[in-house]
Amino acid sequence: MKITSLLMQKKNDSRYNVYIDDNYCFSADYDDIVEFGLKVGSVFNQAELDELIFKLQYKKAMDRAFYMIDIKARTEYEIRKKLRESEYNDDVIEKVISRLKELNYLDDMQYSKLWVDNRMNLRPVGKRKLISELKTKGVEPYIIEQTIDNCKYDDLDTAIKLLKKKLCKTSLESDYDKQKAYNRLYRFLLYRGIDYDTARKALKLCLNELNDELED
Repeated sequence: MKITSLLMQKKNDSRYNVYIDDNYCFSADYDDIVEFGLKVGSVFNQAELDELIFKLQYKKAMDRAFYMIDIKARTEYEIRKKLRESEYNDDVIEKVISRLKELNYLDDMQYSKLWVDNRMNLRPVGKRKLISELKTKGVEPYIIEQTIDNCKYDDLDTAIKLLKKKLCKTSLESDYDKQKAYNRLYRFLLYRGIDYDTARKALKLCLNELNDELED
């Protein structure tokens, strides 16, 4: 098998289409063509061609992964998903994931810890919502469980903090207002991932405290 043409792409003058025996075979950046010494007349057997294409795909996939991680931290699942959407084969993806782990660019345990810390400090939610968010990002259940346990996350404390930010004294002047506010705040806590019993307990504590303040 022999390279018979190297044609510059019309929409990207730094990328070339490579033709083997007059048939399109793959595309490569100009830098790759120089690095791998590709030129018209270069001859390959099937094993050599397969290895070359794999190296080109791996290099491009690594660039794609670094670009994604530069934008924001990612989980292993998120990187895999994006690379599959870009139609990289499984062997290339596995090598990329392995290399990113070696370089400490991928660490789901560390990612989960940072996610929980940021949630606790910036926009608190209940344990249920935290677990759901991490599951959506493809974090393994044992990592989620260990992360939550290590951070000593307290749903009641979180619920009370959320309520103190949300409560409005002027909305509790009548029995009707109290019930209406209670229902609204209860739904608010459930939406933020607080479980039913903890939501009721937090509401009772906060509303009792607020009533005491109003009576004073």
